[in-house]
Amino acid sequence: MIFFVRTAFGLILQSTIYFISFAIVSQYWVYHQELLSWIKKATPMLTITNIYYLCFISLTPFATSWLNDSFLSRDSAIATAKR
Repeated sequence: MIFFVRTAFGLILQSTIYFISFAIVSQYWVYHQELLSWIKKATPMLTITNIYYLCFISLTPFATSWLNDSFLSRDSAIATAKR
């Protein structure tokens, strides 16, 4: 019974962190679309900057997974909060 409760709690915690991560990435994606909607033609510098921006946004699930694995770690909390 205790194993089931721990497993269920772990699953709920992982699901919650996944949905929070998804919401953060979605929020950045919407902002990104609004920010670049007025551009008629992208320059190479804008494309490179855009790739770097999206690269760091794509690390959000990694940071939230790290937070989940070491929930009470100060370093993982700081890395997640810096997003």
